[in-house]
Amino acid sequence: MARLWKGEVGAVILQPFPHTLWDVPPIWGISRKLGFEFRRLDDLSPMQYQPDFARRIAPNTATLIVVHGSRVAELRKAWDASY
Repeated sequence: MARLWKGEVGAVILQPFPHTLWDVPPIWGISRKLGFEFRRLDDLSPMQYQPDFARRIAPNTATLIVVHGSRVAELRKAWDASY
């Protein structure tokens, strides 16, 4: 994620994985503050994240792509052209 935040890569793909509350919220918060968006890879719909503090481990069932908000239109155009 640090390489994405520094601009060394254009996007990051996150595979589904079970995560704990100390895994995802810091990454999500920093990324959102820097203008990055989490999108489902299957249809590029925005992914909302609400931490479940009652659970120790929460499943992530979707493959996600993290990209800067300014690049979403470009990603959508490339996505539509490939299908």
